[in-house]
This record gives sequence, structure tokens and C-alpha cells, in this order.
Amino acid sequence: MSSTNPYREESSSPVALRRKSSQKTLLWVLAGGGAVLMACVCVAFAGITSFLLFFPASRSAARIAPVSQPAGPAITAPANSTVVPAAPIAPVNPPEPEAQVDQPQVGLEVGNLAPDFKLAGIDGKTYHLSDFRGQPVLLNFWATWCGPCQEEMPAISKKYQQYKDQNLIVLAVDVNEGPDLARAYARRYNLPFLFLDDHDGQVSITYRIRGLPTSVFIDPAGIVQMRVLGSMTDNRIQLGIDSITP
Repeated sequence: MSSTNPYREESSSPVALRRKSSQKTLLWVLAGGGAVLMACVCVAFAGITSFLLFFPASRSAARIAPVSQPAGPAITAPANSTVVPAAPIAPVNPPEPEAQVDQPQVGLEVGNLAPDFKLAGIDGKTYHLSDFRGQPVLLNFWATWCGPCQEEMPAISKKYQQYKDQNLIVLAVDVNEGPDLARAYARRYNLPFLFLDDHDGQVSITYRIRGLPTSVFIDPAGIVQMRVLGSMTDNRIQLGIDSITP
């Protein structure tokens, strides 16, 4: 009676053979996969090590390495040339500030700049007081109804004739009337100077005229030198003219 080994039969059975074959295949796969994984790890480690060793050095070198410049030819003077020293530079002096000139205050007191104005003349033209800057001016406020004004007119006319060659200007400002009355009066008495029409009284208000006649003597710079309220004698007119002429 032959004895049978159950383990031997199991190992030699087709099922056992297939099982052993599958186990061997699995072992080979695991061994191969492990080898591949180990190789990848080694490659990655080698790459990281190279990067850490190379990159800082290369970046430092790019930052520190000097840039070499091509050497240019040396500049030398010819053997027979003469070296001329540079001329010294003269210092530039800053411009001196302009002297500040005090402008006179506009007003009616002696030493003030006479207020400018614009009025129509009986000749139809328009005049500004500033048109006569550079000439002595006798500014006379008057009216045709004013007796004292009529008394001084011949003396003013006489002085004008005497000083007109010295550019004396007489401006007779007719207050609160109209050009027709002033024109007729100037023609009647043959008065040769300028008559201006202050029919609304604005200029007389500016000059604070409180009574007629009132005269203001203004020098060529436009400065008030004398102010007279009331009719003027020949001597008073002369005193005023002397204050505004050389």
C-alpha cells in the first residue's frame, strides 16, 4: 500500500503551481518597483544637492564679478605742443537789488499825489489829469454864477499868458452846470485855457470842494503843492505858480 504525501500532492497540483508563480511575479514586481523608487530618490537628491551647491555661488558671482571696460588709448600732448593754462573764471556778482522808491500817497494834502480824473472839455475832447504829467498844472474849480470866480479869472488868464511858454496848464473845471454855459463864458471873455465840464459834480466831490472858487497847484510830478479856497489875488497866484515851476 503505497503511502501518499498530502503536502507533496498539494505542491505539485496545478493550483499550487499557479500560486507559486503569482507569488514569484509579485516579488519581482516589488523588487523592481523598489529599485526604480530608490533610483528616483537618488536622482532627486543628487539634483537638489547640485542646485544648492551651484546656485548661490553662481548668483554671488554675477553680483560681485567686476565688469571689465575696454582700455582706451592714452591721451598725450604732442611733443612740440605748448600747454596753455586755463583762464581763471571771473566771479559773477549778483545784481544789486533796485532801490525801493516810495510812492506818494494819493490825496489832497500838500505832498500827496493828486487824484486822477477824466472829464470832457467844452471842445468835445476827453481829458485826464494824468495827460498833463510832466507839466505844472493850475486846477481851478469855478462856476459862471460865482462872483469871486469872475473876479479872479482875468488874473489867472494873465498869468497863463506869462507862463504858457514854461508849459503851464490851466484847467478850469465848471461845477454842476453844463458845457453850454462854460463855453459861452469862455468865448465872451476870450479866455485861452482849457475848460472842463463837471456837470454831475463828481470830480468836485473827489477833491472835497466846499466853496467856489477853489484852486489846486500841482507840480510836474503830479504832487499837490498848494491849495487855495476863495478868490486869488495876482500875488497869491504868483506864489502858487512859483511852487510848481522851476
